[in-house]
Amino acid sequence: MASMDRVERDSWANFGSLCARLFVLAGPMLERAPTIQRDVEDALLAMLSRQSELYDPLARRLEAFEIEDDGTPEWGYTVDLIDNLLHALEGLDGASCLASGLRSYLDTTFNEVALRLAEAAGNEVVSQAEAERLVSTYPSWRRANELARALSP
Repeated sequence: MASMDRVERDSWANFGSLCARLFVLAGPMLERAPTIQRDVEDALLAMLSRQSELYDPLARRLEAFEIEDDGTPEWGYTVDLIDNLLHALEGLDGASCLASGLRSYLDTTFNEVALRLAEAAGNEVVSQAEAERLVSTYPSWRRANELARALSP
């Protein structure tokens, strides 16, 4: 493992925490797709241990991800997790991975809340303006923002 300064170590540690959160949220989808689950687990471990010699083959396996969007939040979190792992495996630095990861995590969580709002309203679609107005009433949105604040430098 290459030597890195404290800021870079903290960025990777925080990014690893974010990926662990995404892994849990993606869990139900990953359980339905055991091959992808193994690929994600292998990539997550390689990224956390900074085993760069494994990055190229793992990135190719993750890029082959093909599961039809079933409209569930778990699918969104799975795509988010894979995208974040690919950024790390493609050589982005820890701070860039963390910043990008936090943005996409908040976007995915917002989409989950918008889906819940639509279900609660009996509609298939909720306007962006309505979702933005109501999103703060959902615990999952508050938790996502608390995590983002805690992991941000």
